[in-house]
Amino acid sequence: MSNHAQLADSSLILLADILPTGVFAAMQALQHPKIAPMLTGKPYPFGGFVPGGSNAHGQAASALQKDDRILTIGVVGLGPVGVCATVSLLDILAGLEKSQRLVYQVIAIDPLEPRRSKMQAVYDVIESSGKGGGRFAIASVEDGKKLALEWTAGAGCNAVLEVVGNPSALSLAYDIVRPFGSVSSVGVHQEPPLPFTGRDVYNKNVSFDFGRCPVRAMFPIALEILLKRQDVFGGVGAEASLIDRVVGFDEAVEMYKLFDKGQCGKILFDPSL
Repeated sequence: MSNHAQLADSSLILLADILPTGVFAAMQALQHPKIAPMLTGKPYPFGGFVPGGSNAHGQAASALQKDDRILTIGVVGLGPVGVCATVSLLDILAGLEKSQRLVYQVIAIDPLEPRRSKMQAVYDVIESSGKGGGRFAIASVEDGKKLALEWTAGAGCNAVLEVVGNPSALSLAYDIVRPFGSVSSVGVHQEPPLPFTGRDVYNKNVSFDFGRCPVRAMFPIALEILLKRQDVFGGVGAEASLIDRVVGFDEAVEMYKLFDKGQCGKILFDPSL
C-alpha cells in the first residue's frame, strides 16, 4: 500500500460493498469460458480446460482470425455500482491489452443523462494506463443497442455486465449479447418472473451468472483499484467523483428521494454530522 498516504478516508467505505461488487461483475465476465477465445486466440473449447488423454489439442481448429478476437463488452446501468464496474473493467482490460495485446471495446449504457455525464467525466479523468486504448462509448438505451450491432457486424456483445437489478435491464442485456455470449448480473432482482423464457435462453445459447459478490475474495483486487483510482473514488462532489455528498442522517430521507430520481450519485452518511 505505497499510496496509503493519499488514500481518502471517505473512499474506504466503498470497499465494504460497491467497489468489490463492480470488480466481481467484471471478473465474472472475463473469466467465463466463452470469453477465453478472445483472450487466448484459440477457438472454443480449446481456450480453456480440455480433457487429457486424447488428441483433442492437436485436432483443434486454427487460431482465430484477427476480427474474431475483438472483445466487445456492454455495461447496463451507470449508477454507483455501474461506475465501479466500468472503472474496474477498463483497468483490467488495459492490463490485458498490455500483456496479451487484447483488442476490446466497451459500451456503457444508462437511460439517465446525468449518469451518462458522470461516467463521461470519470472516463475523461482516468489516464491512459488505467483505461487502455480500446474503443469506449457511453450511450442511451436505444443508441447502445445500435452500437452493439454496428461495432460487431450485427453479432452483439461477447459479454454484458448487468448492474441494475430490474427486468428491463435484464431484457436489455439479453438483447445486446450475442448468441453464445454471457451475462454477468450483480443487480439485486426482486420482481418475478425473469423477463425471458427458458426457450429464449436456450435458442440464443446465453449463459447467465447471477448473485451476490464474495467481498472477501474480491477485496485484494478492489483495494488495488481503489488505490490507483483515487481521482475517481477519493474526492467528494467533484465532477468526476463517485461520491457526490457526505451528509448526516437527518438528510437521509431527502437523499434517498433524490437518488431514486437519478438526481444524485453515491451518498455517504456520517453519523457525526
